[in-house]
Amino acid sequence: MAYTTPRTWSTGELVTAAMLNTQVSGNVAYLKDAIDNTATGHDHDGVDSKQIAWGSLPSATFVTWISGAQAVSMSYEGTAGRPHPNGYAEGPSNDAYEMLFAFPLPQQWAGRSVTITGIEMYCYTSANDYYFDAVYLRRSDLDGTYTDDVSYTTDIGNGSSGDTQATIHSGAVVLADYPYMLVVKCAGGGASGGGAYGGNYRVYGFKVTWTI
Repeated sequence: MAYTTPRTWSTGELVTAAMLNTQVSGNVAYLKDAIDNTATGHDHDGVDSKQIAWGSLPSATFVTWISGAQAVSMSYEGTAGRPHPNGYAEGPSNDAYEMLFAFPLPQQWAGRSVTITGIEMYCYTSANDYYFDAVYLRRSDLDGTYTDDVSYTTDIGNGSSGDTQATIHSGAVVLADYPYMLVVKCAGGGASGGGAYGGNYRVYGFKVTWTI
């Protein structure tokens, strides 16, 4: 059964049985056959439906927001993370502390490797020489070592006060099959601030763009 291009009808035209059989009966039968035919991949009766391989699908881009409230810990002296009720994390007033954030993205999605194409950080720094001097996308290699797949070592908020935004990464990083963390390194405040929280550092969150 072949498909026939729908006819453009004229006013007053005499409709014949042959026209109706072609334009109505024939085309409806063609469409039903296309739906029922498992070889075409359009079978919708729940039996022997043809599957479309994920590899045949086009690539897709996603955006994941990671809240600053997902701070899980801070290094040095066992200092606990301090998520704020308003949805961000406060950093301790100590130089060289590292704030750790959960990184919930999968390494693979729908059978494809996940590629990170962008990371943006939203934060607050104080004018009193409190700023961030490094951000890493850190991979645990499960053998007691780690690898920084992204290393951003440009000062963020140095010499200024207030909310700021920084592009931590722009490019393509294919995630390996290991756990990841986002590590934010604090700077300033001296080396012996006692780990006190003064609201000088705040991490609101991260915007991560990724593709498959």
